[in-house]
Amino acid sequence: MSDPTVSSTFELKKRLLERALKGQSKYTHAEMVALICARVKKAKEIPAEHEAALDRVRGVSEPRSVMALNAIEAALGTGRTFTAARQELFCILPEHDTVN
Repeated sequence: MSDPTVSSTFELKKRLLERALKGQSKYTHAEMVALICARVKKAKEIPAEHEAALDRVRGVSEPRSVMALNAIEAALGTGRTFTAARQELFCILPEHDTVN
């Protein structure tokens, strides 16, 4: 990460806590710790509708493009589904070995 404008989550939390400890924030350091903990807990919770969508793709070995096509078909209600075609090596071997 050579870009100085990009910060990690750890760095952001550290700066927020430093500002709270120095009195530069409207929150005390205890309030800031509680806010950070609450935000992390909320970020880890998955809404029910998202959980249902994730359950449909867990354990699926299809490529993402095929899953996207199936999601579009499901949204349209067509009842069609796609599967990935088995990849085969295609080449024509000569009948006789020749050396040129």
